[in-house]
Amino acid sequence: MSGLLDALLDVVFPARCAGCGLRGEQVCAACRPSIPWLGTEACPSCASPARLGRICRRCTEQPPAFDGARAACRFEGIARSAIHDLKFRGMKRRAVLLGELVAEALEQRPLTIDALVPVPLSPNRRRLRGFNQSALIAGELGRRIALVDDEAWLERTRDTAPQVGRSGAERGVNVVGAFACREPASVAGRRIALVDDVMTTGSTLSAGAEALKASGAARVFAVVVARDV
Repeated sequence: MSGLLDALLDVVFPARCAGCGLRGEQVCAACRPSIPWLGTEACPSCASPARLGRICRRCTEQPPAFDGARAACRFEGIARSAIHDLKFRGMKRRAVLLGELVAEALEQRPLTIDALVPVPLSPNRRRLRGFNQSALIAGELGRRIALVDDEAWLERTRDTAPQVGRSGAERGVNVVGAFACREPASVAGRRIALVDDVMTTGSTLSAGAEALKASGAARVFAVVVARDV
């Protein structure tokens, strides 16, 4: 039913290009070359830019709680506009584009995963926004790579202050103990991709990975649309 509704909305209200605003496509042919792909020269551990795709110095000295990371784009240009359209302007159909970007990135740098789990919002923030943008992205990604996405496996146990504007250390403290696995039996032994829109320091994704691993997940990877560095 939702697919039929989306198709109808595309006819009545054609998508606007996230780059130039032209009606008709999520990204028009002229703007597609300007998608800020992160490429293969990224740290396999945290997805930050790294020469020759080697593990970066930070991850060598202090590895994150997740077992690897993939990001489709740098957090700029079309990627940034599309994420902001989704999160702050309520343009839910941008999740289609964002899921597509991540799927293409995973084709270039595959991960062996069994399921997708979106990073949850707190109940208060979800109520204010009306949706969880990470769940929408995970749903679109799952449809493209034929994997189950389950929003119920991880929950945010308390409200946390926004991470924007905080230092790396402050971000880490802000999310300590903020997540819990709701269905340990479903998670146990699985290789899980924890899906989010943007990764900056990785503190939120690390906290989520710790909760999933504590419940028996075999491996947890961070998979995001964009890396903010």
